[in-house]
Amino acid sequence: MNITIYFCIILICTLSSTILCATNTDFQAFLTETKFTDYNKKIFPKETQSDQIIVSMKYSLIAINKLDEAHGQINLVGFIEASWTNDLLTAWTAGIDEIMIAQDNVWLPPISIQNTVETLQTLGYRSNKVRLNKDGTHTWKVGIVSKTSCKITMSHYPFDKHTCQLQFTPLGYLEDQIKLENSTSEIELTYFTENVQWWIDQTSISTSTINGASYLTFNLRISRRPGNVLINYSLPVLILCILSSLSYMMPAESGERIAYSVVTFLSLVIYITMIADNIPHSSSPITILSIYLTLMLVMSSLSMAMATLTLRVYSQEEATDIPLWLKHVTSFLKCQKGKNCCSKKKRKSKIGDNSDGWVDDEFDKDDDEESVTEEYTDWDEMQWKDVGGVLDWTFFLMFLIMTIVVAIFFYFPLAFAET
Repeated sequence: MNITIYFCIILICTLSSTILCATNTDFQAFLTETKFTDYNKKIFPKETQSDQIIVSMKYSLIAINKLDEAHGQINLVGFIEASWTNDLLTAWTAGIDEIMIAQDNVWLPPISIQNTVETLQTLGYRSNKVRLNKDGTHTWKVGIVSKTSCKITMSHYPFDKHTCQLQFTPLGYLEDQIKLENSTSEIELTYFTENVQWWIDQTSISTSTINGASYLTFNLRISRRPGNVLINYSLPVLILCILSSLSYMMPAESGERIAYSVVTFLSLVIYITMIADNIPHSSSPITILSIYLTLMLVMSSLSMAMATLTLRVYSQEEATDIPLWLKHVTSFLKCQKGKNCCSKKKRKSKIGDNSDGWVDDEFDKDDDEESVTEEYTDWDEMQWKDVGGVLDWTFFLMFLIMTIVVAIFFYFPLAFAET
């Protein structure tokens, strides 16, 4: 068994010839070899200095720390893996096929983040290592905590989507000297930790040339998770507006209608104020959610005003005549509810009867000679409480339907909009 394990170890070392299998003597031989001792990291790593060097890059995203909507900035954590060929460090005679050394000992492409909002500087730290291969391939991995500018459009909040970029360029070099290329077609998400506020919809990579310099851009399209905003902000506002319309269902005699309307209105005002403090501040353009909340506040104000108006109708004395136009409006609204209120009816009274009451339309034909008939409509006996009841039902249905329609009008386009 021990012989088998020993054989496997020897086989792995023989096939891979990595630094893990190299001996101390191999390292010393490499460090004292002319290829390394005569190497100068300040020299461009090409035999012919006018040749172009191609740097192949891959970006791996680890986390989205924060998206600052007000300042248009995004904080990302990730790392890049860059590889290139160094013609000046190749085909050494030491028995090592691959070795890792500190980045300060070899030439590095001066890669920087072009769209950073912090200090513009080249990537890398003294602690980073570069993997050198015997064929001249150098591989460099460096961690990046970036804060870059990002174009933010908040009009469709909380269904907003944004495309942010991470743009790299070799400082001071033109494209005919150093060209950046992508080794993958998308951002690597193997190490990505899900964000509680944002989804990643799509990633892409593009190359470009600006003022003769090579640029490599990693595009990240993200969309907000709207569940928290809908449950904690939008749904309570909708419920408060529906409750505000229910004030018309309270009996006018109870004396609590105005108090109920004022309480629901103030609750809505306080809640909208709390929401406004948490909505990302953006005045260009204004979020549609802000317009929706303002419209709901206006509707609640109108509902409270109409509740006051209906109470004034109920408080009118019965001796006060109802204006003819109000009778027309009330009769029309009652007809809209399916009642045959505008048609003429008949009633009768006996001759000589001094009572104000009327007998049913159906009467004995033998009494025709002692009775008279008269055509009338509902508004001839309409009272103020009838007007108030019709207005209550009308305003209740109107504000309830308006609340639901406005919510659908705002949220459906938001949910399916492409920004």
